[in-house]
Amino acid sequence: MEQKYFLTASARYCHFLPDRIILTDHHIITKVPEMNTTRDKNIFIASVIGVLISWFLLYGVWVLGSVVFFALLSVVDIYFIVLLFRQRNYSHTDCIPKSTIRSIRLITPKVGNDYVLIDFEPRPGRVLTRRISIYDTKEATLAARDLFASEFKYDKN
Repeated sequence: MEQKYFLTASARYCHFLPDRIILTDHHIITKVPEMNTTRDKNIFIASVIGVLISWFLLYGVWVLGSVVFFALLSVVDIYFIVLLFRQRNYSHTDCIPKSTIRSIRLITPKVGNDYVLIDFEPRPGRVLTRRISIYDTKEATLAARDLFASEFKYDKN
C-alpha cells in the first residue's frame, strides 16, 4: 500500500492514514503518536511577553512625550493583543483522528508558505485548530492540495 504524505515547512511529514492524520519526522511511519488535546502554550507565552514589553515601552515613550513613537508602539501592542486572542485555541498535536475533524481550510497568503488550518473537536464543545505549514515548493503544495482534495472537502482560499 502506497503511503500518502507531503512535506511540511518544518521538515516533517504529514501522513494520511485511513483513520487519522499524523505528523512524523520520517517519511516512513515507525510509531503512531497519541493525540494531544492541550493548547499550544508557546504562541500564548510569546504574545503575553510581547504585550508586556510593548506596554513597558509605551510607558517610557509616553513619559518622554514622543507622540510618533507612542502611536507606532500602540499599533504593535494592538497587533500582539489581536494575536493573543486569535491564536488562543491553536494546538500542537501530532495526531488528529479524522472523526474529530470539523473543517479544513487551505490558505495561500501573498507572502510566506501555504498552510492548512484543521479545526478538530477532541472533546464535545472544545474546538482546537492545528496549523500545518506546507514546504515552500510547488511540488509539495500540489501534493498537499491533491491529498486534502482526495480525502476531505475543504474551503479553498
